[in-house]
Amino acid sequence: MTGQLSCAVDDCFRHVDALREKGLDSLYYLAFEPDSHVQRLYDEVWRKQKAAYLQVQKEAASAGIESLVFKGAALTDRWYGRPLGCMADVDLLVHKDAVIATIKILYDLGYRPSEFHGDHGVLRLRSQAEILHHEAQHYELVPYNRLEPIELSGAEISAIQGVHRHAIRLIDGRPQVLMEVDLHHGVATDMDCDFFFDRAVTGPHGRTFSDSDHLWFGLSRLYAEVALYGKQSLRDFGYLAPLLTRGSLDWSLIANMAAEHELRPALFYFLSFLDDLAGHVVDPSVLDALSPRRGLRYRDWGWQLGKLFDTVEPPPNIWC
Repeated sequence: MTGQLSCAVDDCFRHVDALREKGLDSLYYLAFEPDSHVQRLYDEVWRKQKAAYLQVQKEAASAGIESLVFKGAALTDRWYGRPLGCMADVDLLVHKDAVIATIKILYDLGYRPSEFHGDHGVLRLRSQAEILHHEAQHYELVPYNRLEPIELSGAEISAIQGVHRHAIRLIDGRPQVLMEVDLHHGVATDMDCDFFFDRAVTGPHGRTFSDSDHLWFGLSRLYAEVALYGKQSLRDFGYLAPLLTRGSLDWSLIANMAAEHELRPALFYFLSFLDDLAGHVVDPSVLDALSPRRGLRYRDWGWQLGKLFDTVEPPPNIWC
């Protein structure tokens, strides 16, 4: 039995680089090498990020501003207790009329609307024209950033070269975390977001989306990002898959949101995939209600799994 387990571990290890490319190498480390210096690097970065966004939320609450953390920052500790890879940013949602006050809080905490200039190792402030151009077309602000030094061991510093390094940087030989807050006043240009606050719940670290809202929003957002922008990471599935067996889901609400916002294709394809992984725990009537043929199909881009798994999907058997 020990030999079989050793072979299984060795077989998984051969795929670590591929898992890292897809944003899921932590699944290997957490299962087989929990003390890996790579995973410890992820842990230290996440510890900094979590403390930072909790500080933002605390200051916002003190100012009477309701904020919700969502996506990976809201789910990773709940399912795994540790991060899945090196998180790029933290997403916060506030009411539209609270945006200006929240920006003031970010400024007071040292964040600026900037981007990292790799050639010089500094944050470059975005011009007013850049900010106006971005925010006139989006439901989120330009990212607000600050650099913060981080104490790492020699092994952890050496691991920086092998990971996707949006959040962790070596500047003049010293490791620093690029703390980034993505502040949202919506999640889509055509959607009023008050219901997220009405249905919000308390998570491990503050207020967040309900499980149902996390699932339909997360899958539909991922589907669009893969189809339109070529997203390759599988990490979102790592956050969302446990909801099927361990979450508190209102399937009627999910089906209604899909119908109201023409999201059936996104949920049908990606939920079917997760349902296969979970052992078919979703009632078939739910998938039937989400069938792309029940609504408009202008956002139906097919399964999209071929792109994510670097394969070419076969043509459908239309004669069946």
